[in-house]
Amino acid sequence: MNKQHQFLPTDDFAEISRLWQNSTTNDSLTLNNEAIIAHIATIAPLEHNAAPTVSKRSSLFSPLSERTSFMQTLMAILQNRERFIQSILAKEHLRLMAAALLAISCVSFFVYGFVLGLQHSLLQALSSAVKLPLLFLLTIIITFPTLFIFGSLIGIGRTFMQTVVILLGGTAIISLALVALSPVTLLFGMTTSSYAFFKLLNVGIFVVAWFLGAAFFRAIYAPPVSAGAVLRVHHGDDDETSLQASSVALSEEQADNHTKVQAYFIRFWFLLYGFVAVQISWMLRPFVCSSSLEFQLLRGLRDNVYGDILYSIAHILGLR
Repeated sequence: MNKQHQFLPTDDFAEISRLWQNSTTNDSLTLNNEAIIAHIATIAPLEHNAAPTVSKRSSLFSPLSERTSFMQTLMAILQNRERFIQSILAKEHLRLMAAALLAISCVSFFVYGFVLGLQHSLLQALSSAVKLPLLFLLTIIITFPTLFIFGSLIGIGRTFMQTVVILLGGTAIISLALVALSPVTLLFGMTTSSYAFFKLLNVGIFVVAWFLGAAFFRAIYAPPVSAGAVLRVHHGDDDETSLQASSVALSEEQADNHTKVQAYFIRFWFLLYGFVAVQISWMLRPFVCSSSLEFQLLRGLRDNVYGDILYSIAHILGLR
């Protein structure tokens, strides 16, 4: 054992042994231990420099700040949501949480995409399993700058990584809701021959999953502001190099106006997200393929999804 790892240096150990021998009487076990205690007291401060070894136990519901992993984050979302939210607001290990949430979303979307395309063929199942995660990733990449920049301008106050984690958290909830409903999709995919019914069923499933994810995102990203909430205001003179911060309590009217502005922005961004997601899904189609058609990786583009809707309406009305 190295000398620096010994409990006591050699000289101190020898001195304590000598004091121990001198304190013991020849005919009894009575100790005169005052000298030993005094010597130990002189060397005790040296032991404070040694950092104690703490054995940390990692449990299923330990704080995310102690142990962040795929399964830990998954269980936190499902069964320990309060701890999950607290970790985001406290900015604890946001990068690790973002990686775990991204992995959860990709795996879950892959599973549901596979089930979605399985009603046609194995090739369609593999194709949909790859395209469904890609759909949501592309939508996030395209709409994230609007979310972060506009959110910062109206004073929502989330950092870049907090915004990323909250958005991925909502996406993970959407994907997990789809996995939860995948047995229903599999049942009807294997037992019904109606292509139109199967499409409408999946539209309804996606709408339900989207509302769950959107509710989570809205509650954490921009919760309603109550009267008396403290707003940090930075100010300083022109000659000062550093800004000073002061706290200002919002009145009821100010809090109400701030909440309305946030609500309008969130609605606008949800609408933008939906428009982008629908267009990308049109570009990556088919996700669900009729059994009467052969497998296709991608179908040819014709204008965009909204132009196609107008074209279909005009065709039905006999205008074209």
